[in-house]
Amino acid sequence: MPLTALEFARMLDCTLTHPTATLEEVYALVAAAKKYHIHTVLGPRCFNELIAQEVQGTDTLPCSGCSATLGHDPTEVKVFHAKLAVSQGMCEIDMVMNLCYLKSGMYEDVVRDVRSVKEAVGQDVPLKCIIEAPLLDDGEIATASKLAVEGGVDFVKTASGLRGATTVHHVEVIRQAIGSAARIKAASGIRDAETVEAMVEAGVDRFGISLAHALNIIRELEGDPKIR
Repeated sequence: MPLTALEFARMLDCTLTHPTATLEEVYALVAAAKKYHIHTVLGPRCFNELIAQEVQGTDTLPCSGCSATLGHDPTEVKVFHAKLAVSQGMCEIDMVMNLCYLKSGMYEDVVRDVRSVKEAVGQDVPLKCIIEAPLLDDGEIATASKLAVEGGVDFVKTASGLRGATTVHHVEVIRQAIGSAARIKAASGIRDAETVEAMVEAGVDRFGISLAHALNIIRELEGDPKIR
């Protein structure tokens, strides 16, 4: 059955993360989230407290990344940033797996890194771990997903959006690897309702999509003939 625009919005982490994002764009992100009942918004971290304040009392939650998007910051840095984000009112946290550890076969260190961040944010704050699936082969995707689950994540997230597009196949590999042990967040290169619906069928529970592309998909699901 096709998704409705509202169903999609309630599965959406809507993002504004480009390096020159302005305060005006942040307010536009928040306004869109309120209008369409988007599940979470993630903006520039320098505006975390503002975003938390602006969505207070709505059905939209504030979300934040922690540490650099390369994933190889020391664990202590990730923990500090995650704790800071929670203290600023962020209700969900995204992190990036240390792919240096993964590619080096240092699996215990991968788990320790993830678990440390999960312990820092606590059980009540969902943690999503980005594995950068476009950079990995199927075996590595499966291994990374299992290690993330071992570390206690709530979501395995496919990609950051900076290093290649997520495919339905990536989602299928993750779901086969982890079963129902964690939810899946798909992000990067998702541009239309057809892809969204295929990924939901493959097992995606949440999407990370930038504001402009998310609004296009919402309008497409609403039946806007200019989009279709």
